Amino acid sequence: MTRKPKQLSIGMFDRRLVLEYADRTADGAGGFTTTWLAIGDLWAFVETRSGSETLDTGGVKSRLVHDITVRSRTDIVPSRRFREGSRVFEIQTVQPVGPSRARLLCRCEERNL
Repeated sequence: MTRKPKQLSIGMFDRRLVLEYADRTADGAGGFTTTWLAIGDLWAFVETRSGSETLDTGGVKSRLVHDITVRSRTDIVPSRRFREGSRVFEIQTVQPVGPSRARLLCRCEERNL
């Protein structure tokens, strides 16, 4: 994920995403149930990097990799995800961008499209 950061103007942050975290609750049988809860909305620049499809016993599995740039926040970590309507972007890595570190570059996966 070490590529030269693109110069982004504020107008390029045109996608409104919801940052979510996993809330795990014991199910009484030794496991847990995961519910995703919203932390807040943010504006982002989304750039698709690559995609692939594989054939599995359950059918075709799709995967897209996106670079999502947002304003810097301390609560954006790889255990969380972004949502845009029914689309889910699982955060894989987070990297500060630029000398002031005012933005974060998040490599995200979107699966089973």
